[in-house]
Amino acid sequence: MRRAVLAAFLCSLLLTLIACSGLSSSKSSNSQNGPIGTPSPLPPAASFFSLNINKLSDPWPTNLGVTFGVWRTLGSSILWSDLEPCQPADETNANDPCYLWNVNSRLDTYVNEAIGNGQDVLYTAYYTPAWASQDPTGACNALGTGGCFPPVDVQSGDNHWKNFLKALFTHVTQMPVVNGRHPYIKYWECWNEPDIPSEYTGSMSDLNTLCQDLRDTIHALDPNAKFTTPAPTTAIGNLQYGVTWMSKWLREPAAGVEDYIAFHGYCFLGQGAPCEAEVIPASVIQPLQQMIANAGVSKPLWDTEVGLGPNPNPDNLAAFVARMLLLHQSVNVSAVSFYGWDFGDGISLINNVGTQTATLDPGGLAYQQIYNWTVGAGAKYTSACQNTSGTIWQCPLSAGNANYLIVWDTSQTLSPCPNSACGTTGFPVPSGYTQFDDLLGHTNQAISGSTVQVGMKPIRLH
Repeated sequence: MRRAVLAAFLCSLLLTLIACSGLSSSKSSNSQNGPIGTPSPLPPAASFFSLNINKLSDPWPTNLGVTFGVWRTLGSSILWSDLEPCQPADETNANDPCYLWNVNSRLDTYVNEAIGNGQDVLYTAYYTPAWASQDPTGACNALGTGGCFPPVDVQSGDNHWKNFLKALFTHVTQMPVVNGRHPYIKYWECWNEPDIPSEYTGSMSDLNTLCQDLRDTIHALDPNAKFTTPAPTTAIGNLQYGVTWMSKWLREPAAGVEDYIAFHGYCFLGQGAPCEAEVIPASVIQPLQQMIANAGVSKPLWDTEVGLGPNPNPDNLAAFVARMLLLHQSVNVSAVSFYGWDFGDGISLINNVGTQTATLDPGGLAYQQIYNWTVGAGAKYTSACQNTSGTIWQCPLSAGNANYLIVWDTSQTLSPCPNSACGTTGFPVPSGYTQFDDLLGHTNQAISGSTVQVGMKPIRLH
């Protein structure tokens, strides 16, 4: 969806602990940010926080103080078509010159950044090279012709696809250890947004074959690898369309071998409607959960691509990032892959995209604050976030003997707020709360009287 909806925009402006321990005593790093220390182990819940990253010319998120557990590869120019642009003389040989692991794609550098900084990898296996496509000149998205079509041999062995997957796995697992961790792809996502013709133009049966072959090929090499379904999108005008597509997919045999049900939950603010009403959670997540329960399926959800666009102002972005993460977390979505870290000023988590002088923007500060308030504090939701009174949303959490309440008001302005002085509503403070924190990192602010001012950006009472 991002390539279909935001490609023109970008051109015109814009679960578990760390996977494998080191298998060798050697150390290596291709990081262009310089040497990095061995990362501290992240708590298991950190895998909820996942990022799509677009440019190696930006600081890696951890270098700007952002904690996340999973890097998703889409947007990093390491698609199938990027990595194998010509047909190898021997497709089973990962060293064949037609496998361009590090020419334009710089696969090794990305993987070393993620592994060396403590993240696991989610590889989105997708986009057929023109030489292997059923329609080499067929129109797809801006990534090139032929890519949205299945491989030409999908119904006669599917060997182009399977050989690529084996070669990719072999190449990555043979890379040197970096900071005590061995390069490794822990999660595999089968295709991207198959409900959009510019992303996938083929039959459900062929997609089922691709996904089964992905799972069978990688699982034979790594029994511990995890797999997601294809991820339909919700940002094509009909918010229920992704749910409808997934209900059909669950009848396919491949659905039985995948570990996560993936989807994309975008929010386009439209005429000022808050995301709570437009996308999350009632319009997409809860219907999706209900649908899979009715189908007798018990698998976790992963929102592998979610963002806000196009071109929000900084206050909107901070409010969206915080609210989106909280709403997903509180209804037990296993992971959220924000799109993206650095895909263009205004929709990213950093300013000055494309430079090593980039700094966190309000969205980036909000992203880290929600980590601090939840996983970082060891907090658990005592119930889902909900609208309990008018336009006020509340998320109750606890950590040990401490209770927290995160609140915001969806009725407040979505226009730029001068000096971040957005509109607010007086919220009656429940008994026991005496201080609050905000998304800019201001902590332990005293609550004076019986009310606190609440706006579109969440605050945390404690």
